[in-house]
Amino acid sequence: MTVRRSRRQGLAAKLGSAIIALAASGGGGCGGDAEPSSAGAPTSMPRDETGWATSVSLVTDLPHCDVFHRGLLFDFGSPGMIGRYGTQVASPLGIVETQHDGATWGRVYDRRVSLRFHLPDPEAVFVSLRAIGHDANRVDVSLDGYLLGTVKLSRKGAAVGRTRTSRFPVDEGLHTLQLRFRGRQRNDANPFAEVDWVRVGVRPDADRTYGPPTFDDIVDLQAALAGVPHRALSLRSPSRVTCPVHVLPGARFRVAVGLDGGETATAAVVVRAEGEAPTVLESVDLQGGEDAAWTQLDLPLDAYEDQIVGLELRAGRGQTGRVLFGDPELVAPDRAPVRVRKAKVVAVVVLSGLERRDLPPWRGVPSPHLPTLGRFAKKETVFDDHRVPSTLVSAVIASLLSGLDPRETALHDLGARLPETVPTLGTLARNASVRSAMFTNVPTTFEPFGFAAAWETFVAHPPNEGAAASAPLDRARAFLTDREGTDDGRPTFAFVHTRGGHPPWDVTPDEAKRLPPGPSYSVRFSPRRAAQQLAALDGRHSRLTEGDRARLEALALAALSRQDRALGELVRALEEAELWDDTLMIVTGDVSSSLRHFYRDGGPLDEEALSVPLYVHFPGGDHGGDRVASPTEVYDVTRTVVGALDMAPRPDMRGRDLAAIAARVTLRQWPRSALRDDTYAVRWGRYVLRGQPERRPTVCDLAVDPTCAYDRTDVHPGITLAMFRRLAHERATGREPPPRQPLTLDAQAAAWLSVWGAYD
Repeated sequence: MTVRRSRRQGLAAKLGSAIIALAASGGGGCGGDAEPSSAGAPTSMPRDETGWATSVSLVTDLPHCDVFHRGLLFDFGSPGMIGRYGTQVASPLGIVETQHDGATWGRVYDRRVSLRFHLPDPEAVFVSLRAIGHDANRVDVSLDGYLLGTVKLSRKGAAVGRTRTSRFPVDEGLHTLQLRFRGRQRNDANPFAEVDWVRVGVRPDADRTYGPPTFDDIVDLQAALAGVPHRALSLRSPSRVTCPVHVLPGARFRVAVGLDGGETATAAVVVRAEGEAPTVLESVDLQGGEDAAWTQLDLPLDAYEDQIVGLELRAGRGQTGRVLFGDPELVAPDRAPVRVRKAKVVAVVVLSGLERRDLPPWRGVPSPHLPTLGRFAKKETVFDDHRVPSTLVSAVIASLLSGLDPRETALHDLGARLPETVPTLGTLARNASVRSAMFTNVPTTFEPFGFAAAWETFVAHPPNEGAAASAPLDRARAFLTDREGTDDGRPTFAFVHTRGGHPPWDVTPDEAKRLPPGPSYSVRFSPRRAAQQLAALDGRHSRLTEGDRARLEALALAALSRQDRALGELVRALEEAELWDDTLMIVTGDVSSSLRHFYRDGGPLDEEALSVPLYVHFPGGDHGGDRVASPTEVYDVTRTVVGALDMAPRPDMRGRDLAAIAARVTLRQWPRSALRDDTYAVRWGRYVLRGQPERRPTVCDLAVDPTCAYDRTDVHPGITLAMFRRLAHERATGREPPPRQPLTLDAQAAAWLSVWGAYD
């Protein structure tokens, strides 16, 4: 099959005229203070003078919503189709978006098209569609594998056809609709058909004229009643729009409702929480005609705090006219915009081979062997819900340095290196005349992996050359505090990637003899060769005794304590140089891959592996002693460093300022996605969606199943589909990935990785 359009050209068609107009007008609150999130959309929304900020605008969120008008509509060629094609995250290459006759269409080159949808209530359904036949003259329509009927296609022009109505009500939940086009494909340059829309109808209205509620039909950017304008969703009766939203603490829903044309109608705001009956928050009788005016609604959502719910706008009991929902927005209490203070010194320290629960304050007991991290836990800012976007160390560091996700850096497998075309913090620092350096002793961030470019200073300490694990910290201390001959007023930035708890361990033979346990172990682990010994077990780690595990843990903690001391010496040096108050220091981890995971690089995308520590010392000691529960990602570190160094962020850079998060400025909470190879894991609130291409994703609820052992898709069908569609939109609107660059290793690099345990 010949691909007729590039992905970028297809995306331009997807957006549609209404959404393009919204972007141009700042619709939905994409104001000057807005920052791109991990989903590529604003997280910091405009704040009004009353102390409230918009967290979600349903006008700009329309692509994520379900539109019902006498059934559920699939509007082909519109942004609402993203994430609709079965279990495919990316839209099929065999469906090309196009526009003609004043509508968006999908030109279908695939014989089979699968559409996934959520039916919120049991209904007897039929399927209708408007299409033009090309190489196909009919289409078989099946629901969950059962044939509903065959629809004839006209090659002379667009025509509407429909199946019979199902004999019995279809259960609520997730369902798959399949279109199979029948006909001989005469030329792969010809599509089987062009599809305008597909409707899963729920009313026996075959004799009634159906006007599909497409994007252009619904969005009215200049709706006005009594001379008062609003950006509105315009619905004919009976219709409803259901949007999945995350309700922030203290959030309220504000909307102006009115009737344009007609005499009377009703407007209702409904909340659908899964597992519960729909709750009508407010229902309003509307009057049309010359005296029509807006009715303002301001509805509390306290009962749904920190939940993902379906927020539904209903237009009912009206034969003519349009029910208008003007500027429908979730708002939340907000503080004035906060950003990290400018810093003279910025240091980012990434410790490898750690698990958050082994460190203060998460350990829950005193950690005298880690006095510096203990100090950070008490006196600095601790972020309790920090997540990395991969279990590949190189991918995590690339995302932290670039503000891009692993797909956008082409680092989602062990055999790739960071492409030269991906700009990093080193690149931004060079362009902004910031003194910059990277110090690392983790081989997967050495030069062969693509991390040496753009830095003013780059120093790697191979693990097979005997340098102490604290060497990167020691070099960073000298770089940040030795101003002789370089004190030209330029800010200084150091990025440090150090072993942390990962072997080889700096423990002498005499020290090792004093570590527990005694002779009750089966493998005599060497501090210098432990990584190789663990790698050689090759999945047989269950043979390790409790004595083996205790021995390994003691060795790791002994080595980590030395790096903790080196970190403390770095802090003291900055204090003595009178730079500490002007320093932004961030201490975090790369992947939670300690002894419990045997330091595996690229392991499963489970929440334990993706959750890492995050400590921040802000300039001036801002937010010192605070523990922040709000979700964060590595991109937030990137964004914070850029702000502290007063560098210009790139438009495609993700992330939010950690100072704003710590100050509890209203920030929209988007799903956080992680990627490894072709596997994904998306977390939104307490839910985690996991899957692979062409396979049905699963969802779990961490509140009742912390290990994600059970699939709860049947319990949370709406949330499952909402998370999947968010992931698909993130992929569709993100930066175009650069070509993957394969990793090339010489004998020296292979030796580094062998000592690291990456190769047997």
